[in-house]
Amino acid sequence: MRFPPDFRLVSLLLCSAMGCTADSGKQNQRRPVETPPLGPYVGPLYETHLHIATFGSLEDSKPRYRVDLRDEGERDPELSVDAYIASMDRTGIACTLAFHSVAVEEVAEGGEVDRNSGELFGNAERIHAAHSDRIKLFAEIFRHNPAEWFDADRLRPVLEQGTFAGLGEFQLANPPFSDSDFGERNYLIYPNDPQLMEIYAMLSELGLPLMLHPGATEGLDEAISAYPDVPWIIHGWQVHDEWQDLEIIDALFAAHPNLYYTIDFAETLPEHLEIMKNRRGADLEIFQDFMEEHADTVAQEMAATWTPLIERWPDRFTWGTDIARPKWQWTEPEVLDAITEVSRAYLGTLPPEVAEQVAWKNAVELLGPCDELSLEP
Repeated sequence: MRFPPDFRLVSLLLCSAMGCTADSGKQNQRRPVETPPLGPYVGPLYETHLHIATFGSLEDSKPRYRVDLRDEGERDPELSVDAYIASMDRTGIACTLAFHSVAVEEVAEGGEVDRNSGELFGNAERIHAAHSDRIKLFAEIFRHNPAEWFDADRLRPVLEQGTFAGLGEFQLANPPFSDSDFGERNYLIYPNDPQLMEIYAMLSELGLPLMLHPGATEGLDEAISAYPDVPWIIHGWQVHDEWQDLEIIDALFAAHPNLYYTIDFAETLPEHLEIMKNRRGADLEIFQDFMEEHADTVAQEMAATWTPLIERWPDRFTWGTDIARPKWQWTEPEVLDAITEVSRAYLGTLPPEVAEQVAWKNAVELLGPCDELSLEP
């Protein structure tokens, strides 16, 4: 695969951050795909990884709404909920699992809660009331928030009021649970930390799932097994450390029947991580150049990396995009169009029954019926 000059540089940076060596690069070289695609998957999609409102209170003065249903005078017309629903219809996404930030500050002196908290809840409640047939919400504490927010007692009233169908994404690979957003980092907390274990106990009591991005595999087995009735959804290259050898995920699946993995475009291959995450300089032009140059090979690259594991565990994978903060990923229709087109091309390389499981059936099994998607005959 040939990369533009910009991508050779960022790939070297990513490789440095992941501890690659000349030997490991050869060891992790992707296998060639022996069978050509059978044609793109044409059925419905259930998106299981989308950040529609983010708020990192330690770096942002206010939330960033990407699906905006605030009061009309405050709403960004480019990012309306109607615009997102239209993009779902255009690309064949029947349903979406969306992560919506919450702020769980303690009540301030005088009984006032920070305005951002009420505004965030209001946006989520309106989306749920108007579009719960298409959009299921998880309550997310985004990165760069106080560690004290990750508290079972603070989160319980948020989850008990019915707007949210689960909790996540929890990003243990980012501050406040690591000392950096990218590159080499020190992890300050692991999934089996007592503070987080109390949250899992609460989720077990409430019957709700969790979406978590582990910073490392340390403590993951203990955390997942503590409450086997809590469905876990994970993703992220930090879980498996290498892009070609996915034995770590295989072992986790074998040990934990309550574990799922959302195969999200932005984190399916290291190159995708670079073109989607703007903290490393990604922008629309870089995205366009990459997708144009690799239009005929992206699906095959994904297949070479992921298909053996997916075919071994076809009931454990869901599909998503991991579209998040960069505004261009929302306002430029070609972004979602290109991602879904590539995803459908990849799904088309799978056996048809497996493609359906990954595209939507596993999500329905995990999250319940949505829109017209149901496993009932």
